[in-house]
Amino acid sequence: MANLIKKLAASKPVWQMTGLTYPTAVRATTGRFMSKDDYLISGKDEMSVFSRYINEDKSVLEFGCGMGRNLFGIAGKIREGYGIDVNPHYIKLANKITLKYNFKNLHFLRYDGANFPNIPIVDIILEKSVFERLNKPLVERYVKKLTELLTDGGIIILFFLMERAEGTEITKLLGDSAYVFWNNEEIEQLLKSMNLDIVEVLHTKDADYYICRKPESSKEITQF
Repeated sequence: MANLIKKLAASKPVWQMTGLTYPTAVRATTGRFMSKDDYLISGKDEMSVFSRYINEDKSVLEFGCGMGRNLFGIAGKIREGYGIDVNPHYIKLANKITLKYNFKNLHFLRYDGANFPNIPIVDIILEKSVFERLNKPLVERYVKKLTELLTDGGIIILFFLMERAEGTEITKLLGDSAYVFWNNEEIEQLLKSMNLDIVEVLHTKDADYYICRKPESSKEITQF
């Protein structure tokens, strides 16, 4: 019975249905209920660790934005923000919050997991808590696509659930089998294959953030 409950909780239909209302969505994505005002404040707290990479000249794309908390947290500090997610209910809620708080520089779009919506090239890309549920070949394909959406010299921030998270509280509800764990060697090989330069690695209890830069394109000098 316990295994059945875990499978149901981890299933895509159940996960999508959590977005039908704000209370169920905020509990599913943060672990507790909070008001919309507090939700926005929590976004500022979540993104404060990346503040040195963010300024008013930058455009940002969040891959797997959920209800938009991270983008709401930096809306006043960036030029333009784009959030994409495969859960249409989360995108609908994100757009409602955007209207409520008049975030004119934020845009939330649904995608089907394969075909990205029409998004301009951006300066910063953020992925948080998405890759932990995806197989590694699929992660590789997504990183490649995201890198193509990043301007030369741009920053990409990638979240990886590490092997040290196995058997811990973070995986208790769904079980270890619902997650994909990484080690540093695998991540470094992936980033090297994408020609991304590691700028910084931020360690948390269960995961690492790899902050990388896409190199400037080498431009050939035409001889006349």
